[in-house]
Amino acid sequence: MKLQNKIGFVFLILLNFANLFSESKKLTLPQAIEQGLKANFDIIRAANISAMQEVGVTSAKWALIPTINMSTSGSQNKKSKVDVIDGFLNTPNPSNSFSSNFNTSVVLFDGMNNWENVSKATNTFEASNLDFIRTKQLVVFEVNRRFFTLLRNKSLLQVSEDNLKRSQQQLKRIDESNKVGALSKAEFYRQQVSTANDELSLIRAKNNYDNSVADLLTYLSLDVTEEYEIENYNIEKEIEETNVNQYLQEFSNANNVSEISIASRTDYSSAILNVTNASSDITIANSTYWPTISANAGFSMSADTLTNLGKKSNANFGLSFSFPIFSGFRTSVAVEQAKLRLNTAEEQLHQTKRKIQVEVKKAILDLESAHKQREVSLKNIIASNEDRRIAEERYTLGAGTLLDLLIANANNTRALSDKVNADYDFLIAKQQLILAVGKERY
Repeated sequence: MKLQNKIGFVFLILLNFANLFSESKKLTLPQAIEQGLKANFDIIRAANISAMQEVGVTSAKWALIPTINMSTSGSQNKKSKVDVIDGFLNTPNPSNSFSSNFNTSVVLFDGMNNWENVSKATNTFEASNLDFIRTKQLVVFEVNRRFFTLLRNKSLLQVSEDNLKRSQQQLKRIDESNKVGALSKAEFYRQQVSTANDELSLIRAKNNYDNSVADLLTYLSLDVTEEYEIENYNIEKEIEETNVNQYLQEFSNANNVSEISIASRTDYSSAILNVTNASSDITIANSTYWPTISANAGFSMSADTLTNLGKKSNANFGLSFSFPIFSGFRTSVAVEQAKLRLNTAEEQLHQTKRKIQVEVKKAILDLESAHKQREVSLKNIIASNEDRRIAEERYTLGAGTLLDLLIANANNTRALSDKVNADYDFLIAKQQLILAVGKERY
């Protein structure tokens, strides 16, 4: 084998290894949603909050059971030296002391404070679980929105690339015609400026695409320095006309959809639990007006030596009763504050209901508007394609001007971009409606 062939063979192997290690990872929409539900910061935070509230329920329940304490102590004094005091020998006696104590106590009644704390902790935990569900819905919507934004920018990038290719081909034809004197230098310069603008548009479209990739990867807590191949999403299948009409018909009645949404939205259910907790706060604040009754029991042993420790013991049990007489108006202030919190929670509940109704109605209107916009964009593409074809033919035959052709090309590019935007606006509007209804669970 010749030396050049050997070098080429080695280079080919190294190139294959380089391609192997630099192969980009594939990322589909389902994979992105799965990654978002697993690693997004909002998901992790909501899960941790729910776990902490669960610990709070356990802590509140443990407050109902008796407390148990045990203590043991011992001391030993060694015999010290003999002192002579007033002519008499003073011999101190060693003193030893050992004791062990065991006691337990439980609150029998404290104005229902302990039971209300359990109820409040349980409601708070349930509310955190509902908030966790809503957080997952928000994350799924945001992943869809960012993924569709990425695909939108990818499609717009393709439109810019195709437009630049046409401009470059047109510039080449004009340059050749100018060299033989068929066209003026001014038309060449005009097309050159148009091509430069198209190059700038392509650079901007590439930047928008790269930024949307970085935004998606950041939201998914993925490494933005790694290369990911974003797989295309079959949007045409989802936006088929029959499916669109069915979808719009399903959500045609905004009032019925609002009622369904209020019943299914976890943030509304969480707001109801907040009202319940605010009522519990009033009960807890009022509990200090009531007496506190506790039961206690104890067992103790003491002796001067460890061997005699169990020979002397004492057992006791009893009830304790305490009644607040004056607390410096702290109780009345706490009750008033709890009532104000209840009023705020009730207003928040009403506000959440109104918010859901507005979100649903707006989502339906946005979906209908996006659907109409897509219909218009489809017709606009047909018209702009025909206008460009006629302008190209007229310019080729010398019956039209370069300005007419540039305008036709710009209108066609704009129509293609509008079609891309209309498609993804519809998909995002559909996801917005799904989020507003809140029936999906992840």
